[in-house]
Amino acid sequence: AEECPKCGIDFAELLQEGICAEVHLMNCNDEVSHKKQRAKKEAKRKRDEAMEDALAVQNDAESKAAWDFLGKNDDQLYLLSEGQLEKEMKEKGLESSEGDD
Repeated sequence: AEECPKCGIDFAELLQEGICAEVHLMNCNDEVSHKKQRAKKEAKRKRDEAMEDALAVQNDAESKAAWDFLGKNDDQLYLLSEGQLEKEMKEKGLESSEGDD
């Protein structure tokens, strides 16, 4: 559903009332609605970021579990994320060469 980027009202509802989206956009100046819409967008952005973080953690756990299941062989290190690889290096007493590409 398309909605006004300023106030968040659904354009389909406006069209049923006989108001086209362009007219609404030119006259949309309700600051209270604008503030609510900004807060709504910020909350959605934070939820999306939290979901991405949770998926990254889940993917890391899955790849680590696969590596563990397959025997933790050096030729399968590609299964680990960069963070997991650094953790394994620390556990084995190895140092990483940060910044060397």
